[in-house]
Amino acid sequence: MIEPQMICSSLLKGQLSDMWLYWSAGIGSAFSVSFFAHLWRKVPVKTENEFLFFRYSG
Repeated sequence: MIEPQMICSSLLKGQLSDMWLYWSAGIGSAFSVSFFAHLWRKVPVKTENEFLFFRYSG
Protein backbone atom coordinates (compact mmCIF):
# COMPACT_ATOMS: atom_id res chain seq x y z
CA MET A 1 0.00 0.00 0.00
CA ILE A 2 2.07 2.85 -1.29
CA GLU A 3 -0.80 5.28 -1.80
CA PRO A 4 -0.95 6.58 1.81
CA GLN A 5 2.80 7.17 1.67
CA MET A 6 2.45 9.13 -1.56
CA ILE A 7 -0.30 11.29 -0.06
CA CYS A 8 1.68 11.99 3.10
CA SER A 9 4.87 12.77 1.20
CA SER A 10 3.08 15.21 -1.12
CA LEU A 11 1.46 16.93 1.86
CA LEU A 12 4.76 17.14 3.75
CA LYS A 13 6.46 18.70 0.74
CA GLY A 14 3.71 21.30 0.58
CA GLN A 15 2.48 20.22 -2.82
CA LEU A 16 -1.25 20.55 -2.36
CA SER A 17 -1.66 20.74 -6.12
CA ASP A 18 -0.91 17.00 -6.26
CA MET A 19 -4.11 16.31 -4.38
CA TRP A 20 -6.21 16.95 -7.52
CA LEU A 21 -5.25 13.44 -8.61
CA TYR A 22 -6.87 11.88 -5.56
CA TRP A 23 -9.92 14.14 -5.68
CA SER A 24 -10.50 13.38 -9.37
CA ALA A 25 -10.06 9.65 -8.74
CA GLY A 26 -12.63 9.77 -5.94
CA ILE A 27 -15.15 11.75 -7.96
CA GLY A 28 -14.63 9.52 -10.99
CA SER A 29 -15.09 6.38 -8.92
CA ALA A 30 -18.31 7.69 -7.40
CA PHE A 31 -19.64 8.66 -10.83
CA SER A 32 -18.76 5.33 -12.43
CA VAL A 33 -20.34 3.34 -9.60
CA SER A 34 -23.60 5.27 -9.85
CA PHE A 35 -23.58 5.09 -13.67
CA PHE A 36 -22.96 1.35 -13.89
CA ALA A 37 -25.33 0.54 -11.01
CA HIS A 38 -28.14 2.08 -13.06
CA LEU A 39 -27.20 -0.10 -16.04
CA TRP A 40 -26.65 -3.21 -13.93
CA ARG A 41 -30.33 -3.31 -12.92
CA LYS A 42 -31.28 -3.86 -16.57
CA VAL A 43 -29.16 -7.02 -16.93
CA PRO A 44 -31.27 -10.16 -16.34
CA VAL A 45 -28.69 -12.07 -14.27
CA LYS A 46 -28.29 -12.81 -10.58
CA THR A 47 -25.08 -14.84 -10.33
CA GLU A 48 -21.64 -14.60 -11.87
CA ASN A 49 -22.22 -17.79 -13.81
CA GLU A 50 -25.37 -16.38 -15.40
CA PHE A 51 -23.44 -13.22 -16.21
CA LEU A 52 -20.72 -15.21 -18.00
CA PHE A 53 -23.31 -17.04 -20.08
CA PHE A 54 -25.11 -13.76 -20.83
CA ARG A 55 -21.92 -11.90 -21.75
CA TYR A 56 -20.21 -14.60 -23.80
CA SER A 57 -23.25 -16.26 -25.35
CA GLY A 58 -21.90 -15.60 -28.84
